Amino acid sequence: MSSKDLGKACFVSTATVYRLCDELNLAGFSDLKIKITSSLNDYLKSNGDFNFDFPVNPYQTHYEIVHKIKEDYEQTLNLTANLFSLDQLRLIASAMKKAKVIDIYTSAGNINFALNFQFQMKEIGIDVNVPIDEYHQRLTAASSNQEHLAIVITFGGRGILSDILPRILTKTKTPSF
Repeated sequence: MSSKDLGKACFVSTATVYRLCDELNLAGFSDLKIKITSSLNDYLKSNGDFNFDFPVNPYQTHYEIVHKIKEDYEQTLNLTANLFSLDQLRLIASAMKKAKVIDIYTSAGNINFALNFQFQMKEIGIDVNVPIDEYHQRLTAASSNQEHLAIVITFGGRGILSDILPRILTKTKTPSF
C-alpha cells in the first residue's frame, strides 16, 4: 500500500499522511507501515469478539469461566499497552515529584484503584486526596493550586464531572493529567 492509497482509504490527502508520520516522529511512510505492522497483532487481539460487559454466562464450566476471566485481563493489558506512552509516564512521574499534594479524580470502578494508590503513597509519606462524591471533587478542585497535581481518570472521557473538573482545574492553574 502506498501513502496515496492510505490517504484515499482514510479520506485524507497524501500530505496529511506525511504530517501524521512527522507527528509520530517517524522517518517516513515506510516507518509508519512498520509501526502499523508490528502493532497489528495486539490490535487484533484487543478488538476480538469479547464482551467486556458479560465475559461469562451461567452455563459455562468453571474452567471456561476462569479462561474467560483470563482473556478479559489479557485484553485489558493489551489495550493499556497500546495506549501507554513512556514519555507521558516520565512527565507524570516528574510532576508527581514536584507536587506537594496529589489529587485523583475518578468515579465508579476506578475508585478502589485510586484509594489503593492513596494508601501506597501514604506508606512512603506522600499525601494523595481521593475525593469520591461530586461535591467533594468540585470543592477539592476549586481549592487546589499550582502546588497540587490533579490526575483525572475517566472511562473514555465519560462521567458527570469529566467536562467540569478540567475547567475548574484550569481556573485554579492546577497542573493536571
